[in-house]
Amino acid sequence: MRRTSNRQSRADAVLLLKSLIRLIPAATLMNLPQNFFEEIVKVSRDRISYQAMKAALQVLYGVSEHGRNTAKAVGAGGVHVLVELLLDEPEKKGCQMMMAMLGELCGCADGRSAVVRHAAGLAVIAKKMVRISSAATETATECGNSTREMMKEMLGMHYKAWRSSPCLTPQLKALYPPA
Repeated sequence: MRRTSNRQSRADAVLLLKSLIRLIPAATLMNLPQNFFEEIVKVSRDRISYQAMKAALQVLYGVSEHGRNTAKAVGAGGVHVLVELLLDEPEKKGCQMMMAMLGELCGCADGRSAVVRHAAGLAVIAKKMVRISSAATETATECGNSTREMMKEMLGMHYKAWRSSPCLTPQLKALYPPA
């Protein structure tokens, strides 16, 4: 008998959960424990596989509308992991999904606070918003044509916090040279 690794088992579990989530009653989804969110966020953070990471994000998105699940996902480190994943995500569709999930998590005050606390949070979101698509821009801000100006203003306001972040690309830092 072949034994699967713990990583593979976690990937398989999240893929199965993604398939089943829409069949679970809302009352059950409203009462998910905090460790459920911690494990789902870990699968995303650990990048077991692209497919598992994507499934984990879809599970988080699917349960976030129920009860206090958005706050639980934020408490599990969901915002931090999403910002980190966005830094490295080359695919447009993947970025759009991550931006939609960030938009969901920013629906609560703790989520918005977590974005601001992340050293590169606002900068990464701004960069991806303006480069991915108008759908990502609208999902992230819902502010129409003034998006670029608003993001420039926000980046300027938080310049000292994100400028020293080691995870930003030199190209992005060059857009905002020291004053």
